[in-house]
Amino acid sequence: MEDNICFRSSYENLYKLGEGIKHQINKDAYFRIFESIKNNKNITYDEVLKKINEAIKINNQNNDFKDHENQKVFASKMLHTINNDEIIMDMNVSKCFGIRYRFMPQFSYDYLKDNIMEYLNN
Repeated sequence: MEDNICFRSSYENLYKLGEGIKHQINKDAYFRIFESIKNNKNITYDEVLKKINEAIKINNQNNDFKDHENQKVFASKMLHTINNDEIIMDMNVSKCFGIRYRFMPQFSYDYLKDNIMEYLNN
């Protein structure tokens, strides 16, 4: 995946990776994480987020680590690409459910997933 230029380009364009995460983590590091977990359909959102946060801390050794919304969004996008049963937490989803995007990270992933699945099953 790291070397798959076609996949990376499509993924970056689809999920606007360059815009959202470029100041926090090197894209190569992001895709190394992706490569390391891509076959693990049972990986959880919290595990993906932890891996991304660890890479950001390494990338920003001289700066204070900040818990940004973007890493939560991109963790959910990575997870959804690995397992389509998982949800994406982004601006488009928040609009559909009437949640102001800036408040979305305050909700837990499981809470949002449960509500989205309930909505889809009704």
